[in-house]
Amino acid sequence: TQSTWGLCVLWNGADAMLSFLVNLKRDLSNILNLLFDQKNMKMSSIIILSVVILCSLHLRADDRIISVDKKASQSSTYHDYSAQLAVNGNAAQLFSRASCSHTKLEKGPWLEVDLLHDYRITQVTIYNRAHYGNRLEKVRIEVADMDHKFREAYRYDKKASNGQVLYMGFEEFHVRYVRVRLAKKTRLAICEFTIYGEREKAVDDYTEVAMSSEASQSSNYAHRLAHLAVDGDYRQISSQYVCSQTNIQKNPWWRTDLVHYYSVDRIAIYSDNTHYAHHLRGGVIYMKTKKEKKWHECGRIPRNNRARQINIIPCKWKIGQLVQIKLSGRKSLCLCEVRVYARREFTKHEVLYSEP
Repeated sequence: TQSTWGLCVLWNGADAMLSFLVNLKRDLSNILNLLFDQKNMKMSSIIILSVVILCSLHLRADDRIISVDKKASQSSTYHDYSAQLAVNGNAAQLFSRASCSHTKLEKGPWLEVDLLHDYRITQVTIYNRAHYGNRLEKVRIEVADMDHKFREAYRYDKKASNGQVLYMGFEEFHVRYVRVRLAKKTRLAICEFTIYGEREKAVDDYTEVAMSSEASQSSNYAHRLAHLAVDGDYRQISSQYVCSQTNIQKNPWWRTDLVHYYSVDRIAIYSDNTHYAHHLRGGVIYMKTKKEKKWHECGRIPRNNRARQINIIPCKWKIGQLVQIKLSGRKSLCLCEVRVYARREFTKHEVLYSEP
């Protein structure tokens, strides 16, 4: 372990160590996925590759991953492999794990990420699938401002290999939209599309605040307890007991307590891989403070929700402590993960104390 730390210090310099520590947990998880997916590689090569990936991800201490659970779309969708699977934080490159986006066969397929706000971006990373990786060729990275007029930022004309990770660094761009496009007739499959940068206005910055928070639900189906929706495990496989679920009942609900006051930008809701995903259709997301009696609607889950869908619900910076998801009718509420992206708010209800 000491030699690994030494390599990281030499690679990035001491100024990048803080960023390394902040993102270490997530990156180690992604590396483990790579280890299990690339079984045909020698272990020594995998260890070296893992160190390189871990260290090279953090070229600048002030840059961080800004693409996870942002709004994503693509030119077409093959079966249930939606665009959101490319920005869910899961870099597993084995297509059978249903963690990759995929378009149909078409000319110039593309995947687009809406960062929702203006960001300064300096690097993107594309995790190619472990099989049929040679389809990733003539890659174009395009960026756009609020006007949604794209311009080319980077191109990679070579044919990628199975499981290859493409690192694309460039001069700073101040943009909202980032797009991956292939300049040929083919299928576009991306197991993870990672964008690095920082928010233009740091005062409006936000983070994920629901993980490990206290959660409850109207009833428990078997051992699928409420906390499984905020445990950081974003796998959308209900049979592996990584999702919360209620019994089939009238108007089921799920709730989490954020404790502090937060101004919420958006909420990401991960559906499971069974027919219970259809039960989520039309579900309502509510917020309120603990002192309020009335719930305030944040948004609704689309009525076309499908298995393994990831829905991004904008909340327009509503302030609250409690987040609730409620269904109407006799249904079962199954949630594989709920992520709340917000910034801390200090309202008149909270008193701040400081040292005299």
